[in-house]
Parts: sequence; C-alpha cells; structure tokens
Amino acid sequence: HTRCSRDWSSDVCSSDLTGAPDDTGAAQDAVDNDAGSAPDLGACPSVPNDLPEGALIISEVMLHPAAASDPDAEWFEIYNTTSSPIPLNNLLITDAIDFDQHSVAACKLIVPAKGVVVLAKSADPAVNGGVKADYVYGDDIKLDNKKDTIKLVVGGTTEIDVVK
Repeated sequence: HTRCSRDWSSDVCSSDLTGAPDDTGAAQDAVDNDAGSAPDLGACPSVPNDLPEGALIISEVMLHPAAASDPDAEWFEIYNTTSSPIPLNNLLITDAIDFDQHSVAACKLIVPAKGVVVLAKSADPAVNGGVKADYVYGDDIKLDNKKDTIKLVVGGTTEIDVVK
C-alpha cells in the first residue's frame, strides 16, 4: 500500500484502492458466517480509546472531484497500519473549516490488518467516480475544496491522524 502525501496538493494522492472488510470481501460480523480469516470481535466492537497515533491513517482523499458532482463525490480512505483488525464504531471524524463532525455508527465496519476502508458522502459508486463506499457519512462532513483538515479522533479527544 502506498501512503500519500499529507496535503491537498492533488485531487487524489494515491490510486491504490485495494482492501476489503475481510479476506473474502464480505463484511465481518459477530458470527463468522463469511468464513474469513479475520477474528470475530464481538457483537458491536468500538474503536479502542487507547489506539495509538498512526494505527489508522487517512491514506487517500478525494477532495474536489473533477468527474463528478462536487461535493457529492467526496470520499476518503482509512488504512490500518497494524497487524490486527480495528473496528471503527464510535470513531469521530472532524474537519477544520466548518467544524463538521461525524461519529461512525457501524458495528460491522472493521478495517482489516494492513487493509483499507472507504468512507464517502454517497453510497452510489456512479456518484463516487466508480469507488465503492464501505461506509457513508452523508452530509455530516463537507470538505473545503482548497484547504481543510480531516481528523480521526478516539476517546472524544485523542487525535490519531490528521491530514491537512
């Protein structure tokens, strides 16, 4: 996986869209009915409050789409740098321009070890330039086209990644 530059210097800072919720591409749940190798993490696991900085990183951002209706096609990718799956339930996502925030509410949204998930404004791949969203945050986050900051926050106050 290629890590992108940490600024808004391009519309998309990486073309790597690999990864899936588990090794079968099926969403993981409390019952291992998809026969994936990722361990079950309970009925509704939450992002650990003590998750260290850099465990999850924003690895790709579509800030200002040229081929789709902006801002409907905004999305970003979160990469798990660790060797263990990490649930995203209760992860707080914020931006700096409008002070938007969204708390992830998805029991089954788990970033596999060394894998990615895509969070988007729209669930429709046709709107997202062909990118399939693993989670939709809707109108809660609106990214400024020229300058903004996306933060991943655990425990209400601990920033684990920031992209400007």
